Parts: sequence; structure tokens; C-alpha cells
Amino acid sequence: GFMRPVIGIDVSKGESEGFILLERNKPYGKSFRFQHTHDEMNKLLMKLQEIEVLTGLRPVVVLESTGHYHLGIVSVLKKKGYEVITLNPLIPQRARKSKLRKVKTDAEDARHLAELYFKEDLKVAQPRPFEQDELRFLSRQHEMISHTYVQAQLNFQSILDQVFPLYASLFGQLFSKTSLEVLKRYPTPEQVLAAGHHEIEASVHAQCNRSLAWASNKADAIIHAANNSLIVDCSPSQVRALLLMIDLLMEYQNHLAELEQAMKAKATSIPGFDLLCSIPGIGDKLAATILAEVGDVSSFDHAKKLVAFA
Repeated sequence: GFMRPVIGIDVSKGESEGFILLERNKPYGKSFRFQHTHDEMNKLLMKLQEIEVLTGLRPVVVLESTGHYHLGIVSVLKKKGYEVITLNPLIPQRARKSKLRKVKTDAEDARHLAELYFKEDLKVAQPRPFEQDELRFLSRQHEMISHTYVQAQLNFQSILDQVFPLYASLFGQLFSKTSLEVLKRYPTPEQVLAAGHHEIEASVHAQCNRSLAWASNKADAIIHAANNSLIVDCSPSQVRALLLMIDLLMEYQNHLAELEQAMKAKATSIPGFDLLCSIPGIGDKLAATILAEVGDVSSFDHAKKLVAFA
């Protein structure tokens, strides 16, 4: 193919290293660093214009996609009409293997990326569809929040064991909305006993969509648990901590529910979602997560390539 001047950019967090080749084996100056700011990006653009004036050709930019650090740079360059080749760092470039020992410096990397343009037939990578990036963000966020939510549950249970030990066994689901709302109202055995059957029954019934008889039985069970709990003199700060944890748990539940809804909405717009859901054992959430990471399966021309990617 027709070769143009090229600049290799080794991207890291907050700053990058660039190296320019006017043509094969013909460097232009030394490697240079630039910060990821408007001012410094302008310097980079000036350099690119300089090369264009010098060679009469518009330079190509080659960089590695590292997490999200390169996204800002890519969007600036694309707006200015530069062709940007984003390499997937997972694909081992053969040229890299030919060096016996890899000299690990950014300058070396930037130069290497520029040289690859001449050595290999680099394609401009198809940008990942925006839907998929969005889905990937949502699913990683969901993963992170789930993890924090589990930590919060453990913390909550250890405080509950001190403040109201027998409460945990009262509801099939300790973390259900009904269970948490009732506990929020009566966080200690004393408060349960002070309230009495009628008030607690009304509270439970207001919180759940079950019969009054069910609420009445629950109220009995709660009062029984309160009477039976071996009460340690718990401090006001423990009760406060318990109430705080309840708010936090509910907050996490809402957040996770919203993320799941958003994930499902995004995922259904990507081809292959229904197909994935039809596999036994794969539900909405897992299907969305798989799509988020893999994207359009048809971009792999062989099943083995997908396995290797995984």
C-alpha cells in the first residue's frame, strides 16, 4: 500500500510518548512527551502540521488501546481529520517477538508502534459500537457495586447480631424491602415491645403486599423474637450504625436495580442477546455481561478465536 509519514504514540495515564517516522527507517527528531491537556495536544497538532508541510502527506497515527486513557487523544485527532489506527494490545505483533529482549521504555514502544506501520498491514480497527462501550461500562459498574453491596450486607449482619440477634431469622429474605423497612422502624427489641402487636402489624402490612393475616403472624413472630432476644445493652451509636447501614443497603439495591434495567435495555439492542438468553443457565444479566465484553460475535471469524479472546 501507499505509505505516509507515521507517528507512534505510546499512551499512558495523563501523558504519552510520541515518535515520528517520515518514512521507513527515517525518524524525525527524537521521541517527545506530551500531557493529555488541550495546550499540549495543540503542540502535538502543530507537529503533525509541520510534518504535513514537510512531506506534503497527511501523517497516520498508530497507538495502542490501553483501557480508556487513549480515548481523549483519539477523539481530538479524529476531529482534526487524522487517520488513527488503534491496535489491540492483546494481539501480539510479530515484529515485537523478533527482538530477543524487549527494551521496556516508552520511547522504544512509541518507535515500535511507528515501525509497525511499515512492517505490517495495519487495518484501521473498526471502532467498537457506542452501545457496547456503554454496556461494558454499565456491567463493570454493576460488578463493582455488587461487590460493595455484599461487604455492606456482612457489616450490617454483624451489627444486627449485637442489636437485635433473633431478627435475622424472621423473614425469608433478611434484605427484602419489607424486612429492612420494618427493622428501620423498630431497630431494637425494646422498640418492638414498646410498640405492641397492633402497631407492628399495621407497619408490616403497610410494607408488604400480603394479607392482613400474614402481617398479623409476622407481628407475633417479631414480638416473640424481641422477647426472646438476649439483650446486650447496646449503645445508641450501634443503633445509629444499624440504621445507617439499612439506608445504605436500600441505596445499593436501588442502584443495582437501575443498572440492571439499563443493562437489559442496552443489551436488547445488540444482536445476539436473545440467542444468548436461550442458552440454559444464562439469564439477562449474564447475557448482557457477555455481550459487553465480547460485542458482536461475528467479528470473530472462527470459534477458536473467540475462545482465545476469552
